[in-house]
Amino acid sequence: MFILQIAAGNSYRGVHTMRYAKLALLMLVTACAVLSGPTVRVTKLWPEPLEPRPANYEIRIYQEKRPRCAFDEIARLSTDQTADIHTGDALAEILRVKARELGGDAIINLASETHTAGATGTDGQVTLEKTPVWSGTVIRFKSLKCAE
Repeated sequence: MFILQIAAGNSYRGVHTMRYAKLALLMLVTACAVLSGPTVRVTKLWPEPLEPRPANYEIRIYQEKRPRCAFDEIARLSTDQTADIHTGDALAEILRVKARELGGDAIINLASETHTAGATGTDGQVTLEKTPVWSGTVIRFKSLKCAE
């Protein structure tokens, strides 16, 4: 009888330990998702990976004009403007970081369009939830002189 009580006691503590472990894991995953920031979707257009640019490398953004130098398109980027992106500068920096990771020199054709993110219905009315989606193309200049 004494052995059964010890085994039951250990089992009881094990259940609580597992509950706390699950809670800690859930909190960790949630924190990682929040800290990771917005998701930038990448469609690669270049066959092989390029060497990433340094963190302080200046990535130019061309919204309406195109660069005069020859270039290759290496990827298409898009991201939703979520609540944690408060300014256009913050959004541009998020895209610049991704362009550096991909080895790009600039982003062309940066533009925004509104996508329907969902719909909610109450009292016979439907409300559409819309989100601005920003997209652009990462390029790499064929000549190093153009990147300066």
